[in-house]
Amino acid sequence: MGGLDRRPRQPAEAPAPSFAAASQKPHNRYFQDLPDDVISDDTRCQQALQRRHLAVPLYHDRAEGTGTLDAAEPSERAKITELWLAGRGIPPDERASYQAVVEELWAGEPPQVTEQALSMAADGLSRDAILDKLVQDR
Repeated sequence: MGGLDRRPRQPAEAPAPSFAAASQKPHNRYFQDLPDDVISDDTRCQQALQRRHLAVPLYHDRAEGTGTLDAAEPSERAKITELWLAGRGIPPDERASYQAVVEELWAGEPPQVTEQALSMAADGLSRDAILDKLVQDR
């Protein structure tokens, strides 16, 4: 028997955001270059993001004036770190060690640095304390 179809209509699906647009969000830049095998493994991806957040906090947790800098770009990551160190009053002659630790955490190499940093974070140490300890242990 014909008639009107009285089934509820399904709402139209919103178009999926493009990868290019999504990749421009600052937090996406923290994992965009990770290998597929890391991204597809929740535990490894979470560890990678945690170590990168220790290396360079998200824009809202950074030193003033660094919000537009891209942590995924090495030169901008160095500027973010330099401003953070200056704000903490770290002497210029000690800053290269901090820059090196930040780069090691970002890259995840050597793995011992990442393991030590994540362990200290799990123990509740602040980012500043973690990086101070990693530099001291160099």
